[in-house]
Amino acid sequence: MHPYGITSLYPDMGPIGQNTNILVTGKGFNNELRENARCKFGTEENYLIVEAQVLDNEHLICKSPTESVVLPERADEAISVPFSIAFQEDMYYPYTNGPQKFRMYRQPVLVAVEPDEIHVGHLTEVYVYASEQAPFWQPSPAPTGESYDQYGLKCKFGRFGTAPAQFLNETTILCLTPNIQDDPADISAEIAEVTVAMNGVDFNDDQQELTVIFIGTGAAVGVWVLILGTFIFALLIIAFIFFLFGLQYMLAAYQEQREYNESAEVQPYTRLTNAGVQPALQ
Repeated sequence: MHPYGITSLYPDMGPIGQNTNILVTGKGFNNELRENARCKFGTEENYLIVEAQVLDNEHLICKSPTESVVLPERADEAISVPFSIAFQEDMYYPYTNGPQKFRMYRQPVLVAVEPDEIHVGHLTEVYVYASEQAPFWQPSPAPTGESYDQYGLKCKFGRFGTAPAQFLNETTILCLTPNIQDDPADISAEIAEVTVAMNGVDFNDDQQELTVIFIGTGAAVGVWVLILGTFIFALLIIAFIFFLFGLQYMLAAYQEQREYNESAEVQPYTRLTNAGVQPALQ
């Protein structure tokens, strides 16, 4: 068995109850027991274990557990827990850890955004505010390098993409609008939802509805055009309903005519028979 160890985690925190993909870097991961790789979150008394996938000798991936680690009394809901990895069976106490901790936190609750209108094609500073009961916090600085840029504090503006953010205080962060690829002439006014990721990857999409309006130079659709389109659509629906009623009436009339014709074919034969019998009876 070759020795192995951990040097860093990316990201080093994630929301409670969500599966965050954690990239673990270190040494000695590509060994003969790689199929049994796993990660442990917590102390020896309270912990959760998840499976891990070895990418190469220096990288493996595991997901943060959706369950909550049992915390001691009076512990904060947002807490950093020890992190360790293992390949051997648990009976050998194989877990290896370093100074790294993984922070489990509650998502901040966003309450306001300013400004709420943004012009497409202009780099704009946007202030996002959080509740004092569910605030932001100063994230640990991410390592430098292009491959680690995604793990910093970020804002997302719907389909327009993400942009870096700066922590100002527990209730305020400053975001920059993303580099929008759309031509301003192709956009009139479009609403985008604003969300925040404290770890750069897990956005609070299910927490609240906070929106901004992106305004371009495209011509807006007039109110009268919308009204006329709605009126024409309603006329088409009414015409279709009348068509169905007319079709049903025609089918009923056809069935009635058919029954009448069948009845008419039988009656003359009966009358001739009676006429032929009547003289014999007299």
